[in-house]
Amino acid sequence: MTCSPRSNDATVQTGDITVIKREIKISIKAVLAGGAADVLGSIILVSLLCTYVALANGMTDGRPEVVAPMIRNIIHKSPLLFGIQTTMGLLCSILGGYIAARIAGEDEVENAIAASLVFVFFGIYALVAGGEDAVWLNAFSTIITPFFYRLGA
Repeated sequence: MTCSPRSNDATVQTGDITVIKREIKISIKAVLAGGAADVLGSIILVSLLCTYVALANGMTDGRPEVVAPMIRNIIHKSPLLFGIQTTMGLLCSILGGYIAARIAGEDEVENAIAASLVFVFFGIYALVAGGEDAVWLNAFSTIITPFFYRLGA
């Protein structure tokens, strides 16, 4: 199997073996845009889901600090609502990876994964600090995020 070098590759011949050294270019603009698309898309879609749950359960006149945990509990206890919420988050991660890759123009996969690492660090922080969700849920979403960003690239 042969591998053709890219324009930013350097080749080194060592006897019968040719080693290709690659310089990876990470675009900060691409990483931030991909991450922003993921966060904003997730916020919008989850807000719509929470609004639906609140209206469907007659929670129209409550204080947000009381209603928000009730909505979270309803979503987490319903396999259908929880699946919808998880699917929306993963689709937004794919979108974030796609946007990061397209803006980068080169080294698309590397830029998409770099964009996901920002959220992996947030996930690790939530695990250490003890977020509002279950530990298994934070760990699971932290582990799978880079894979879905990669799918988008």
